[in-house]
Amino acid sequence: PATILLGRVLLAQAQAQTDPIEVHAIARKCQDELRARIIRLLDSVELLEVWLRAGHAQFLMERPQRCYETMLSLRESPYFDDLGPQQFLDYHFLLGFSALGVGKVELAMRALEWFLIHAEDDGRRGRAYVLLAESYLAQQRFVQARAASIEARKRHLVGMPSDWRQRTLRVWARSALARRKVRSSNSNRWCCAGKNPSSVCSWSIRC
Repeated sequence: PATILLGRVLLAQAQAQTDPIEVHAIARKCQDELRARIIRLLDSVELLEVWLRAGHAQFLMERPQRCYETMLSLRESPYFDDLGPQQFLDYHFLLGFSALGVGKVELAMRALEWFLIHAEDDGRRGRAYVLLAESYLAQQRFVQARAASIEARKRHLVGMPSDWRQRTLRVWARSALARRKVRSSNSNRWCCAGKNPSSVCSWSIRC
């Protein structure tokens, strides 16, 4: 359908830009064009694709709240189970991004883990690892956060847009700092325990 084709063309134009301002402007145009046409479409498999394109535009605009609302609309469609393999990948990536942005970190984690298991050759894997590391950090799962951030930095940094490279390095540094703090805390705990075993219990209760 023409609506889906228009969305794909505009998103391709947005992704080809190197200036974040231009990316946001074209993504906004895509979102507005899809929104203007979506009311003319009945709930159908084609409408699911329109929702995915709209969610992608909202991802490029860095609007997780709107993207999350779009993914909820998609999930509530009676045609949701008719999504194709690539559409399921798109849905889980966008759900992970948007759920993290609205504070639903466990949902984000599960969506991104699913995506990474199934998206072996997808160009979004690096960004998915970054988002996953951030979701782990939010849950204080520091070992997993460190592993995900290292994967993003080691294997995917070069192919990312500049803003995502910066985000990768930030989460890599944050996860390293969090791990050092945990190790330091554990070291202090056992050091105190060696001098006075009863102090371990009082330390644990205070924390």
